Amino acid sequence: MSAISPNINATVTASAGSGKTWLLVSRIVRLLLAGQNPGGILALTFTRKAASEMQQRLTQRLSALATSDDAELNTLLLQLEVPPTAQIKQTARSLYQQHQYGDFPLRAQTFHAFCQDILARFPLEADVPPGFALLDNETLLQNQAREALFNEAARNMHSELAQQLQDLMQACGGYEQLK
Repeated sequence: MSAISPNINATVTASAGSGKTWLLVSRIVRLLLAGQNPGGILALTFTRKAASEMQQRLTQRLSALATSDDAELNTLLLQLEVPPTAQIKQTARSLYQQHQYGDFPLRAQTFHAFCQDILARFPLEADVPPGFALLDNETLLQNQAREALFNEAARNMHSELAQQLQDLMQACGGYEQLK
């Protein structure tokens, strides 16, 4: 049995460009062909880019299954190690529409987004204030850190920190050049 089979648990470790996304998307398609509800599938990854790429490739794969002629559909199903029976082919052709217009679509997201969703749903159990918001603005955080640094130096103009900041600003050509 291969790693694309949804009937086995598999751990896949491989370098970039080796086909991990293809394998994950293939497993998802196999789950959908087996009748799994798209809303019951959650694919987690480390980056937004990877999550977006997984969604894009899944959409492309399901579109190919929906629009292929019979011979091409048979080939695509055999690549997924699925026998191209009449029932499977009918299911394969309907997956794109289910994916695009279903009430509860398949989700591919980052681990961080998944954890944030859990915290938002169960804030009291996680000991966080209900309705909390995560800061996701890198520029805002950088500005706040810079301001805190300069405020600390201003409190003691003769400190080592104040002297180092003064030396840095002279070397960079002023405060505006520190960005």
